[in-house]
Amino acid sequence: MGSYVLFQNFFDSDTWTGVALSKTRFRYRAVAVGGTFDILHIGHEKLLAKAFELGELVFVA
Repeated sequence: MGSYVLFQNFFDSDTWTGVALSKTRFRYRAVAVGGTFDILHIGHEKLLAKAFELGELVFVA
C-alpha cells in the first residue's frame, strides 16, 4: 500500500519529471509516447495530457 501511495503522488504532482511542465514555455514540434494503452486509466490520461502540453504533434504508439 505504501508503494501505491508513492506511485500515486508521483503522478499527481505537476513536477513528476523534475520540470514544472505547466510553466514550460518551450514546445517541441513532435512528441512520441509509447506504451500499452489497452486499458486506459487516469495515469495514461495524465501522461498524454503532459505530452500534448509539450508538443505540437503527439504520436502514440
